[in-house]
Amino acid sequence: YGKLSSETIEELTALILRNLFFIYKNKIYRYIKGYPLNLSYLELLMNIYLYDWQLTLVREFRLRDLFYGRCQQSGFFTWCESLDLLPVLFEKVQKSFDSNIKLITCMGSNVQFLEISIENRQGSLYTRISHDQHSRQQPFLLPYTKD
Repeated sequence: YGKLSSETIEELTALILRNLFFIYKNKIYRYIKGYPLNLSYLELLMNIYLYDWQLTLVREFRLRDLFYGRCQQSGFFTWCESLDLLPVLFEKVQKSFDSNIKLITCMGSNVQFLEISIENRQGSLYTRISHDQHSRQQPFLLPYTKD
């Protein structure tokens, strides 16, 4: 296998992005925003983009010794500082990278992610996995599968 030049990779990527079509009720549609979840190449591009974008945020969390996690396009973190500082941090991140990413924040002492519950009880984090009782899934597994 010969090596592909970066120009060829860019051209192939543009070709893929221009030709994302799907059929719904016998009509053909084209993706304008977003991408199909089953296309691994586009997921790779999203992860590369988010990695660069989140570096400023992760640096701030590490300096403050906070927890940060991300799965696909959703991230969550602990915050022990004043709530007034949080919008300032988000604005700093948005300005550091020309981006169309929209941040949606939800705050509370208990967070649900997939089937995980993370709770802050007086400064200690507690985790719990809750499954549907009718599920055949083993109790220690999460419902996320990777293609």
